[in-house]
Amino acid sequence: MLSLNILDIVLIHFTFVSTYLILAFLSKIFGSAKRMKPLYKLYYVATVLSILAALIELFLADRGLFALLPGLFDILALTLSSWVTYFYWVWVPKELAKEG
Repeated sequence: MLSLNILDIVLIHFTFVSTYLILAFLSKIFGSAKRMKPLYKLYYVATVLSILAALIELFLADRGLFALLPGLFDILALTLSSWVTYFYWVWVPKELAKEG
């Protein structure tokens, strides 16, 4: 298994959390302009899952079943954020294709 030190774990999850929050902010703006459902709030769920994954990995990863939870939470957060990103940003390639 890949061994990460504490700084790596914190930096990786900080990157994901900051990305989710930036995408939530941008999706909120574009979603309200295009009158889309407020699914951008699911980015906040992905943020919480990523933070929980980091905390569990830092403090409880060596305790049996808890070793599986960080990976599961990370996969759920990435899947959720990918789905929401597709929902909000699928129109961008279509608009670029119209201009080109």
